[in-house]
Amino acid sequence: MKKEFLGANSRFKTPPSESLINGAFAYELEASKYLYQGLSFADLAHVAALKKEA
Repeated sequence: MKKEFLGANSRFKTPPSESLINGAFAYELEASKYLYQGLSFADLAHVAALKKEA
């Protein structure tokens, strides 16, 4: 993953490790086909909370 991924205002200083990408992210992506609707609602709730705080 390229460092540019982090963006100018990112709170992260380094990209995720290869082991995290290959482990946790891969597992989440595989499970997402079963969790798609719930994950979408969670993402929408997160955006609504961010908007409320702005």
